[in-house]
Amino acid sequence: MVRDVCKARSAAQYLVIWFVFSDGVGVCGTIAVLFADAEVEWGCIPKGIGLWAMTTSSSLCAGVGSNLATRVQTTLKWETKTMLIVTLCVLMFPPFWGLMGTWMPGYGFKHGWEMIVIACIFGAALGPMQGYSRVLFGLLIPEGQEASYFAIYQVTDKGSSFAGPLIVSVITQSAGSMRPALAYPLALVVLAIIILAMFDVDKAVEDKRLREEKDRVSIMLNGSYTSGDTVVVPVDTTNRMVEMNSSQDNAVERSQSTVPTHGVAAVKEMGKI
Repeated sequence: MVRDVCKARSAAQYLVIWFVFSDGVGVCGTIAVLFADAEVEWGCIPKGIGLWAMTTSSSLCAGVGSNLATRVQTTLKWETKTMLIVTLCVLMFPPFWGLMGTWMPGYGFKHGWEMIVIACIFGAALGPMQGYSRVLFGLLIPEGQEASYFAIYQVTDKGSSFAGPLIVSVITQSAGSMRPALAYPLALVVLAIIILAMFDVDKAVEDKRLREEKDRVSIMLNGSYTSGDTVVVPVDTTNRMVEMNSSQDNAVERSQSTVPTHGVAAVKEMGKI
């Protein structure tokens, strides 16, 4: 399965891009609550209620953002790649705003209301990002191999979840604060945007089509081809028809040979009468 995905260069390249920005976005979601608990002054808002409002509003805004993004794409007629880049630009804003708090005394994730507002913006972009990333990857998958490709897609998503928190914890322990650690997810998202902007989706789709044509030609010439770990062998319908006809003829012969002899004798006696 992994070997088959690696043969599709465009899909493998996109998986690398997905690994980068999924790690960056995942780190933002992972450390948001910890950052709000340790670095933010909530004022008159109880900290427990503020943290609950952050997580709840982010989840609710994810659904609203997905619906709104679909309408924006339909109105502006933007491609999936463009919409994905736009959502990543929005997701880049929370860590950037947090880093700005290093130089701005009154803002930059210093107050609880900032966390709630930014959580809504983050959730509104997170929902469309997840949808558009899967749609774009689906365009690169050869027909009939969706299960194996999306299995690798999910593995890369979960596989990146351990690296981000580990690096953030190292930076936090070294700096004595979680604020400098926001530079890590910001750098990953910016890097992913740059690489994604250079990724040629049209060429990738064309490469997928040529590979599918190559598989069809292989079927016609060799009678089989390898799809991942499965060997596909086409069925020869002509031979199947011949076998079915011969089996039917044998069945008729057997039925004729099993007619009872006493029945034939009775018919002959009736003819004499």
